[in-house]
Amino acid sequence: MKYVSTRDDSAERVSFCEVVLRGTAPDGGLYVPERIPSLDRDLLEGLASLSYEDAAARVISAFDPGLPADLLDRMMRIAYPGRFHGEDPAPLVVGERGCCHRLELWHGPTAAFKDLALQVLPLFMEAASGEREHLVLVATSGDTGSAALEGFADRPGVRCAVFYPAHGVSELQRLQMTTRQAENIAVFSVEGDFDDCQRGVKALMADPVLASRLLDGHGLELASANSINWGRILPQIVYYAVSWSRLHERVALPLEGTLDVSVPTGNFGNLLAAWYARSMGVPLGRLVCATNSNDVLAEFLATGRYDLTGRELVHTPSPSMDILRASNLERHLYHLTGGDAAQVGTWMQELDRQGSFEVDPGVLEKLREVFLPASTDDAATLEMIRRCHEEKGVLLDPHTAAAWAAAEHVQGPDPMLVVSTAHWSKFPGAVARALEGIPFGGEPPPSLSVHQPFDLLREVATRTGSSIHPAIRRLEGKEEAHSLPTLHPEGMPGAVKTWLDQAP
Repeated sequence: MKYVSTRDDSAERVSFCEVVLRGTAPDGGLYVPERIPSLDRDLLEGLASLSYEDAAARVISAFDPGLPADLLDRMMRIAYPGRFHGEDPAPLVVGERGCCHRLELWHGPTAAFKDLALQVLPLFMEAASGEREHLVLVATSGDTGSAALEGFADRPGVRCAVFYPAHGVSELQRLQMTTRQAENIAVFSVEGDFDDCQRGVKALMADPVLASRLLDGHGLELASANSINWGRILPQIVYYAVSWSRLHERVALPLEGTLDVSVPTGNFGNLLAAWYARSMGVPLGRLVCATNSNDVLAEFLATGRYDLTGRELVHTPSPSMDILRASNLERHLYHLTGGDAAQVGTWMQELDRQGSFEVDPGVLEKLREVFLPASTDDAATLEMIRRCHEEKGVLLDPHTAAAWAAAEHVQGPDPMLVVSTAHWSKFPGAVARALEGIPFGGEPPPSLSVHQPFDLLREVATRTGSSIHPAIRRLEGKEEAHSLPTLHPEGMPGAVKTWLDQAP
């Protein structure tokens, strides 16, 4: 299987290993597979009887990554067993009649769905790199950063630098990053929002002169661990295929029926993975694009116009969804246009230059055949947390709550799977507000101060009878290892160069 750029499909076809190491194409585009393989129906049905790691190897091998089968099997056994709490990295909770099913993706070492891919990506890179050494750059809206640090810490031949918005992550998300210690990692806070961090990383990846100055004398090549890297998307396809197979076995989903999926969406990567699974033959129906108040994606799916002009990022209870420019949409537009790289390149240039672009009616019609936009404001998100706890005894994090609210809003006759992307204990402030009925935004009473996250954790856990995730519980009392001054976005390359120059 070879890969092409979304902006120049006439350029060199490259291998999976090279795609994983490059991250983005030289023209600034994203790599996509030249074709989407199909999953054999017998294989798909049989995934439910396999361990998660064996199922992952089967699904990933459909893309013919050029890795020996025994090596791929070994990678999956390294990535999953023992690294996730409990026996199953992605347990499925079957809902009662008329209720949504729930896919829990927060059982990993950082309590968020990013672990399912970022325990695998370093292994892909290690297999692909040979003697080459890399500097991995990561922009995060909250969860990717800690998952990348957990995946790359102490690995030979790689350094990892993470950038997060100084005021755009929860206190516990921040502590997950700043307390992670390893000689080969660095964490930087950036003045601005996630889009500023992502823009800085993509600029470095696309500018060979800037990259050369940054890496001069260190013998490193640049790579990225964001979902712009295909090596992040591929492992996420797995859990959609496995979930359908398990539901088919447990609740007798019909082979020709469909399963709708509601996904909390920011950078479009997780939702895109669901679309790839659907395109491979997994009987998924409508894909619900659940957004928060930063609803530019929902607006695009409704109107065909992606418009950032005059929009400012809004800080919400679901910070990992606080994104305005969804990078992975570019991949989907390439597939929707039948591989029209020139058209995709034009749209991306328009977005860069004027802050907007608009697709033609035919593309919009194709989008509407699959995707359902549904945005949930702060009040509705918090209300869903409160209601799910009181009515169902389930304590949701604010991202899953947004997806659950979206699912209820659009649910039709087909069963619905809600993708639960993080554990509630990463966001005790938002959860406590929800349980107390206090709106997001205004000044909270002292008992809900964000400066007391561990007190809040214990308070919420005691009140609800819920468990604190082990990864979060272990943060209390840990010393912060990264306390550098907050950067302006233009200072990102200089800060990384200084770190590299000072490294032992």
